[in-house]
Amino acid sequence: SHVFYSDDHGATWHLGGASDRFMDECQVVERADGSLLLSMRNYLGDFELGKPLSGSQQRAFATSSDGGQTWSASTLNRQVYCCACMTSIVRHTLAATADKNRIIYAGPGGPGRTNTTIRLSYDEGESWPVARQIREGNVGGSDLVVLADGTIGLLYSHSGSGWEQTSFARITLDWLTD
Repeated sequence: SHVFYSDDHGATWHLGGASDRFMDECQVVERADGSLLLSMRNYLGDFELGKPLSGSQQRAFATSSDGGQTWSASTLNRQVYCCACMTSIVRHTLAATADKNRIIYAGPGGPGRTNTTIRLSYDEGESWPVARQIREGNVGGSDLVVLADGTIGLLYSHSGSGWEQTSFARITLDWLTD
């Protein structure tokens, strides 16, 4: 995984640094201290000399303190299940007090590509103490947005046997934290 960044509001784009190998489908969020948190689809442990292994089934994260030019070693967060699937991460709130900072993550809750789950972190992605299931059954990729009224929008694919349907869920912070 690597990032593209713009320092001029999107007029031009530049290639940033790369993360560890065996990562893709990444998204980045800026943390309260200005560093970046990169959330990545993880294949760590899945390949050794080209042979599939058991895999970790956890989301990989890396950080950057130089605007994405370089990335820390990738770590796996035991609280965030993730089969090899596109997931989403977004900042919900950045507040004057650290306990009101919130980052939202959405992806399969498992096992496999099942059970769309949304998670909440109050400590800039170090831990994810809140997890709520949005949909049971087969699911695919997802994308998050924070809407103007503060509700969370989640676009995700799902179906009985593949990913042929797409749904949009509108989630309130109260529902997520209840």
